[in-house]
Amino acid sequence: MKKYAKIKPILLFITVFTVALTTMTIDSLAYRHAYKRKTDYIYATCRQVCSIYAWPDGSDFQDYLPEFTGVAVIDEDGAWYQVRYKKHGQPRTGWMTKEEFNWGCLLYDGRDKQPAADGVYTAEQSAHLEEDPVATVFSKDRIITTDQMQLHLVYVSDHCYRIKNETTGLWLCPASTVGSSVNSIKDRQASDYAKEVQEQSTEKNFNISDFLKPDESSEEAADARSRTPVYQLWGSKKQAGLFTLVREGSCYSIIDHPSKKYFVLQDSGLLGFSFVKYNRWVLTRNEKAVDDESIRDYTQIDGEWANYHYGHGRERTSLENNFCTSGCGIFATVNAIYSLTGHFASPYELAEYAVDHYYRIEGSGTDAGFFEAASDAFGSKYGFEYAGTVEYFDDLIAELNAGNVAITYVPGHYTTIVDYNKKRDEFLLLDPHYLPKRATCSFGDWVPRKNLEEGDLFAMMYYIYKPAPISKN
Repeated sequence: MKKYAKIKPILLFITVFTVALTTMTIDSLAYRHAYKRKTDYIYATCRQVCSIYAWPDGSDFQDYLPEFTGVAVIDEDGAWYQVRYKKHGQPRTGWMTKEEFNWGCLLYDGRDKQPAADGVYTAEQSAHLEEDPVATVFSKDRIITTDQMQLHLVYVSDHCYRIKNETTGLWLCPASTVGSSVNSIKDRQASDYAKEVQEQSTEKNFNISDFLKPDESSEEAADARSRTPVYQLWGSKKQAGLFTLVREGSCYSIIDHPSKKYFVLQDSGLLGFSFVKYNRWVLTRNEKAVDDESIRDYTQIDGEWANYHYGHGRERTSLENNFCTSGCGIFATVNAIYSLTGHFASPYELAEYAVDHYYRIEGSGTDAGFFEAASDAFGSKYGFEYAGTVEYFDDLIAELNAGNVAITYVPGHYTTIVDYNKKRDEFLLLDPHYLPKRATCSFGDWVPRKNLEEGDLFAMMYYIYKPAPISKN
């Protein structure tokens, strides 16, 4: 069986598209994408029933894949692709012909759904939650401003990030990091002392933070502070830890991945790690997520949710009542929020709201009134506001240059415009469901003004979102 290092798909918008796989990296230039995307596999959704075989020769039939099944191309052999898919929730692999894949599947960006886009955020502590009697890791240095920091998030996988202090250029270290000589006698003694203090604090019900509060008049407190282990909180990129971001309302918990300890800011003004949450973090993006580092086009054809029922009716298998066929308004909104604030808004949450408040048009799509209503319902959670509508290019350009984004209505469909290039007079458009007639793709397209003035991308109205402070709850 032949392995290959990179896959390069090419989409031809004529009557059909063909995909040429020669390597294992998606080359966006071949797609005419706005940016390059590097993934392990090519992801696609079946738009018709596809046949799967156990071997790349057409023998030993294995499965019929129903419409809206997600697949990932993981290998090839001559005229065949090996694909990974799920059946009854269980992962399986099999082979399908390249011809059937090219005719029967729609490609999308199948990378992890990041809770927050890569980039720089102002991190502020949210409302105080609870006291921590035994906080196990502390930084000796107090931060200059105790209510905010500039954090640069770099996504790794599975909701985990590396985190850099943008002001100092240093990276957040793991909770277990103790200086650079972890195995030294001094460090072992410090760890033993920390354990002893924790045990005593539990028995005698006192707070370990008492050891850290500056009190020059107390020799005992000074001695305790000198003997309390000080962990290395910030270090080089090689020393960077792995941290999980978990959204809780309008805030996040930042959790050290190995130890499950929370990254917290204590009442004493010290940053550190604890098994108990002192606070959560409000992350406010410093600029739009439209650069090469962070741009993302979330599509309704994504196999993860393409067949999700979107409607009021009891018939949950209708081909006209799922995200793939009817969810463009929902995903235009998801893309607008993500591009504006860096935060991923759950499409299920938005869809449920649209259905419950009668913005869902059965058998069609989403009423335009949803865009303002979504701002009222979710603006404080994700950090955006509805700023009305504009109809002319000059007004649209002014909004984009001011740091805003626009959901745009084109014939029978919603898309999102998130950036403008003055030199080329082109707009960065995110299409949640590409079609040959629109000459778009699932990775973002720089569209010339003339394409928005006529044809299937003719923009009839622009619904504007602007940044807003995220409420701390």
